[in-house]
Amino acid sequence: MKNNVKKITALTVNFLVLGSLTLINTSSYADENGGGFWLPGSYASGSALPPTPGFALTTLYYNYKGTSNTTSNGVNTKINATAQDILLQPSYAFETKILGATPSIGIGIGGGSAFTGLNYLYGGQPMYSGNQTTKGASDLYLNTNLYWTDSDQNHVMAYITGNVPTGNYSKNNLANIGMGHAAIDGGGGYTYTNRQTLIEASAVLGVTNNFKNTTTNYKSGIDSHLDFAVSKGITRELSAGIAGYVYYQLTADGGSGNTVGPNKGRVLGLGPEVGYLFTLGGNGIPMTYLNVRGYKESWVENRIGGYAMFAVLTLRWGENNISKFSPNNLTTR
Repeated sequence: MKNNVKKITALTVNFLVLGSLTLINTSSYADENGGGFWLPGSYASGSALPPTPGFALTTLYYNYKGTSNTTSNGVNTKINATAQDILLQPSYAFETKILGATPSIGIGIGGGSAFTGLNYLYGGQPMYSGNQTTKGASDLYLNTNLYWTDSDQNHVMAYITGNVPTGNYSKNNLANIGMGHAAIDGGGGYTYTNRQTLIEASAVLGVTNNFKNTTTNYKSGIDSHLDFAVSKGITRELSAGIAGYVYYQLTADGGSGNTVGPNKGRVLGLGPEVGYLFTLGGNGIPMTYLNVRGYKESWVENRIGGYAMFAVLTLRWGENNISKFSPNNLTTR
């Protein structure tokens, strides 16, 4: 990751969030702009639970605030960055199985606001100070998932996703909404559910390949990411637990526009998660699931570090039986 911060993306019922909605142009952060394609924390509880066939609409609100304070060759660099983003993902799960799995496809669209403040000091004296707020549309995100389940305790998911770099981006910006380049990401996940104890545990592991930014001739390295969560049903509708993520860059950045060397990045996030299931219609349709989670970041290298918050609302049509949607009743979401 070179230069910057954070990004946003899309998700499904088990959210597949992608793409960088907030980037800062500073030359010492891994992955171009210090934020890769994958948004850490995209998946949480119930990641591999198969959706019921039919349409769904997921709305993601993401809020991030982070800072960085580093010194190299006597130059102190201070960065403050914030992002507020909203993304919508309509998706459809098919009844027809593929290799025994339930297939789902989705598209993510959205936008938001990004702020970056930057200060360079040498010997305690200001060298440069600037800030920028950028608003606009995000990139376009596409994803497809396959879900396998034994309808009891074990659930497996595979996904592939990527972006079309259509978002608001300029190489001259301190803060960007779009990434400025395409990427493709793939991986898989597992969810364990226990009907007696109402305990659920999920983990999703993936790898991102970033394509070169032809505007800057910078190519971010290959990134890996692990999202995980453990939750327990408190009532039929309410659950609570802990969610976390690990983001680790596997290979060095490259390209003729890379002036900072290998510059690999990493971050760890951990925090609380709450889920609530309810219905909006009198006949139980659409089923609605709200998940709110927050993360405090640590183990940060060559990235901005701070606090992240997700609020994810999913509406699903085509199933009016609450027991088949509830994460606490542990069947399908």
